[in-house]
Amino acid sequence: MPLDLLVHARKACFPRPEFSRDLVTYDVITPLTARIVFDQIYHPGKLRWELRRIEMLKPVERAWEPASDINPRILMLKDVAYRLSAALLDRAGRDCSQDHAAPFAQRLSSANQNLSLHLGFRDFAANVLPAPPQRYRNRVGRLRDLGWMPFDTGENEDAITLYFHAVSIDGVIDLTSLGPSSLAM
Repeated sequence: MPLDLLVHARKACFPRPEFSRDLVTYDVITPLTARIVFDQIYHPGKLRWELRRIEMLKPVERAWEPASDINPRILMLKDVAYRLSAALLDRAGRDCSQDHAAPFAQRLSSANQNLSLHLGFRDFAANVLPAPPQRYRNRVGRLRDLGWMPFDTGENEDAITLYFHAVSIDGVIDLTSLGPSSLAM
């Protein structure tokens, strides 16, 4: 059973690799970034987080941040909110989420005070909250093709980033049906 959290921020940027002159964001948090948020809150040794679902709770709103002497222009997201669901798996792929639900909730309750969570850049501070059991009714649109985005990396630092073709239906990206044939390097 996955563990859920709410994450929101006034600004966010998840840079797309195909743009070199300006920093251009994906329209939604990537699974790779979402997993990193879970890791920053609670990371028990040899277990790993596997993202199951991303829900966009607010419509996509973009804005350009002008370039400075040291930074390029940034096409960022404004006023974002997501409900993230992930399972904590052992090396054999068994779901250990419920065994770690209490320590996760304890760390989550103090995450905003004790951690420097951000969405993309350190200036883009994020807040996290426990997600209530009910699902939100979002108004983000029916079907949206989000293109190829980073899914995750392997266990070690030399791992190659895996990409997947993301589609949201009613503001939800369901990652549970992705298999090895859905991922590309």
